[in-house]
Amino acid sequence: MLKLILNENMKIYSRVGQFIMIFILIGISVFTSIYTYKTTPQNVGDWRLQTEQKIQTATEVLKNPQIPNFQKSEVEKQIKLDRYALSHNITPNTSVYEQVAKQASLLSIITMMAAVIAGGIVSNEFVWGTIKLLLIRPISRSKILLSKYFAALMFALLLVLVLLGTSFLTNGILYGFNNPVNPYLFIDSNGEVSQISMVVHTLQTYLLKSVEIIIYLTLAFMLSVVFRSNALAIGSTLLLLLLGPQLTSMFAHQAWSKYILFANTDLTMITMGSNPFRVTLPFSLTVLSSYLLLFIAIAWISFQKRDIA
Repeated sequence: MLKLILNENMKIYSRVGQFIMIFILIGISVFTSIYTYKTTPQNVGDWRLQTEQKIQTATEVLKNPQIPNFQKSEVEKQIKLDRYALSHNITPNTSVYEQVAKQASLLSIITMMAAVIAGGIVSNEFVWGTIKLLLIRPISRSKILLSKYFAALMFALLLVLVLLGTSFLTNGILYGFNNPVNPYLFIDSNGEVSQISMVVHTLQTYLLKSVEIIIYLTLAFMLSVVFRSNALAIGSTLLLLLLGPQLTSMFAHQAWSKYILFANTDLTMITMGSNPFRVTLPFSLTVLSSYLLLFIAIAWISFQKRDIA
């Protein structure tokens, strides 16, 4: 099994396109870090006065009767966080860990890259005609399929580590590795302000976002097996990635909407208490696990029954 996985990794890294993806990711991370540093004032001045003015402005916004309930809830949460920072004298201070956490938004790019790899890792074998050479070996189809899936997962993990390392190194150079690190403030399930270590928050964010990468990667992998077309598998996955959450939000008021895949993929929204579907983390993990097993089962059954003659 290990040799199969190593062989699949050799296939992935033998193509220039994969290295181009890595360099693009590094370039975007470095550019985003430098742009943020150049456009964000480093001298906060009288932060208490600025925070009080921010609270006053937000309070005026709440008086607008036209404001949607969801937006109103978000404004109220921000007021709570600002008042908490004032009362506990938490001075705004940009640290390397805070910026690394913010760059977790770039994980959506990794999701698309992972979908491209997973969407072609099986279908390309059919397109190039190498699937026959692969299946005539005395190795079960299950092991072949599993090795390809693990290889795609390993490439996605590499991209996450590249982003994490690049972001930490770049922002450490810009802001300093020894700057004071503020705690991360958030609204808990009881509606109260809580805080955790910024380091813990950063690692938690990347971990939860990685779950979304695995889900879309598995979806693309399944479509790659079912349709034999990398263009169809990749295109369908990217379309669902871009439009799925938006279309699902239209049904947020329906009780059954919480069972839709796209209502549960962004686990960071759930932990931050800003999920419109009002689902919990254990519930979402259960739903995602069910979809994951379904995708793997469909891929396995399709690959087992596939006629390569």
